[in-house]
Amino acid sequence: RAANSLAAAARRRGGDALLVLLTDGRATGGSASLDEALAAAADTRRAGVPGLVLDCETGATRLGLAAGVAEAMGARVLDVTDLDAEGLAHSVREAGPR
Repeated sequence: RAANSLAAAARRRGGDALLVLLTDGRATGGSASLDEALAAAADTRRAGVPGLVLDCETGATRLGLAAGVAEAMGARVLDVTDLDAEGLAHSVREAGPR
């Protein structure tokens, strides 16, 4: 939610904002952490702040929670293992404000 506040402040000053979320896709902050993440993502979408979710989840067991957060945010989700530096920079530019 702090990122939403910063984005709103930037926009009030006439600037642009892009929220890039890096996540391992694990809700480890307690029983309500996934619900809180989804609510914050929905707040981002309602505020009209463009976003990009970078899924950093690794390992044999993948929960896939980053996709749900991206959907709530209205953002594209990318698997960081599929990106090199150039691909990441391109994706951020494409996701940013127009």
